[in-house]
Amino acid sequence: MKAFNLLICAGTITVFTGISKSDIWINEVIYEGATGLEIAANFEIDLSLLTVASYQGDSGEGDLFHQWSGSDFQTTVVDGGSLAWSTTLGSFQNSMPGGIAISYNNNFVQLLSYGGNVFYAEGGPADGQFSTDLGTPLQGSGSLQLEGNGSAYSDFHWVNDVPTTWGALNPNQTIVAIPAPSALALIGLASMRRHRRRR
Repeated sequence: MKAFNLLICAGTITVFTGISKSDIWINEVIYEGATGLEIAANFEIDLSLLTVASYQGDSGEGDLFHQWSGSDFQTTVVDGGSLAWSTTLGSFQNSMPGGIAISYNNNFVQLLSYGGNVFYAEGGPADGQFSTDLGTPLQGSGSLQLEGNGSAYSDFHWVNDVPTTWGALNPNQTIVAIPAPSALALIGLASMRRHRRRR
């Protein structure tokens, strides 16, 4: 759930929204050969806040292999949120196992590993984090994709050998947007709290 803060000053109302780790995730990937990566979110992604990195895992440790900024990606607005995707990132690692990490607004979000092992990342946006195994190997000529309905990574599951859908929702996938409370609702809540303190 997003966090909201209300600032009331000289009659001006500003609502700030906070992004949690569960709001953005890796959504589609090809990590060998002609690589590709897609990131999904239940909000509109600002590419200037996105950082992506790949890791080379070995003996329980993962060294930073390459890092990209949001300028290496394109965005598409979809029902329930948005996607950031690229098929021009080049090699993710020299050998297995490897991993991919994302951060948003300088906050670590996710580190997924593949090749059957998990590791402790060193350097880059996932420094000091343990990876989570994708759990599903890349097979066939398609990509690994998430399917299911929800608003967070945990609501979906991986399937393999699916024709690529870069820049579009995956087959059998629906992203459910989390509605933001209106400014009027927040004003009412603040008013109720002030009224209770006066009693």
